[in-house]
Order: sequence, then structure tokens, then C-alpha cells
Amino acid sequence: DQLVIARKYFDELGYHDRAVKCYDRMLALTKDSMQLNSLRLELADRFFDAGDFEKAAKLYLGFLEFYPGS
Repeated sequence: DQLVIARKYFDELGYHDRAVKCYDRMLALTKDSMQLNSLRLELADRFFDAGDFEKAAKLYLGFLEFYPGS
């Protein structure tokens, strides 16, 4: 819960790098597969919005490997 609050806080302030660190930690701690995939998509969207298309593409492709029909 604290990571979610911190991520939202950093997003609101525009601290992209710190928000990404929160995402990374959340991904490492999450055991729920549905939440894990949702976090991956959110992080990919965040990279895309920030203009980091290579990192976004890697995450999007990883999602498609798990859900090829998406």
C-alpha cells in the first residue's frame, strides 16, 4: 500500500524515475498474476508517455507473450 501511495505521489510531482522505482519494487513483490500484468501495462504506458519507446516496447511485447490474443 505504501508503494502505491509513493508511486502516485511521485507521479503527481513529475518524478518519473522515482515512480518507476516504485513500479519495479511493486513488480518484485507482487504474487497476483492479474495485478502483475496490470502493473506491467501501467509501467509500459508510463515509459511510452515519457518518450522511452524502447522500454515501453519491451514491456508491451512481454505482455503479448503472456496474452497473445491481446
